[in-house]
Amino acid sequence: MEAKSTVALLLAAGESKRLGRPKQLLPYKGRTLLTHTFEELKVCCDDVLVLTGAHREAVEAVLPVEANILWNPNWKQGMGSTIAMGVKELVNRTGVETILISTCDQPGLGRFHFEELLKTAEKNEGAATDYGKRGGVPAVFSRSVWSALEQLEGDKGARDLINCEQRDIEWVQPVGSVFDIDTEEDFLKLTRNPFQD
Repeated sequence: MEAKSTVALLLAAGESKRLGRPKQLLPYKGRTLLTHTFEELKVCCDDVLVLTGAHREAVEAVLPVEANILWNPNWKQGMGSTIAMGVKELVNRTGVETILISTCDQPGLGRFHFEELLKTAEKNEGAATDYGKRGGVPAVFSRSVWSALEQLEGDKGARDLINCEQRDIEWVQPVGSVFDIDTEEDFLKLTRNPFQD
């Protein structure tokens, strides 16, 4: 019998318009934000699928050779299309029962938070990060939710699904900082006060 496995979808397709340069490539603790998150996800998941889009060549160049990469040519349509593409890629992969979706711009959320989400999702359809009045990614989804993820489009990503009262998705208090990098000012704050592992 095939063992059940978890695959992380690491979203790295965005243009980083507000920042003005690819946030995936920003330096962080001797790596980039992208490779930092990739390594944190590898600790908790059986596989990591990196979804690229804008800045494809530069972004893919920093990933380790063993990284599984999927390019979304429709990345301009928004995060929803990237998630949908990643889920469609995994639907027929034998043994995969759980998906963990993460971005690379929250370096304060790492393996300990991912593990808490995975543990919580074992008893529900999924688990999402608690942002107070709403839930969001990083988030974990069981197969019962995948068909809804495949239908996503636009910039909202999985937000509506996570916050749908009809879904059994539990919110989890963040283990670490939810501070995210969107602007140069955010990056300066990060460089002055890098999060400790």
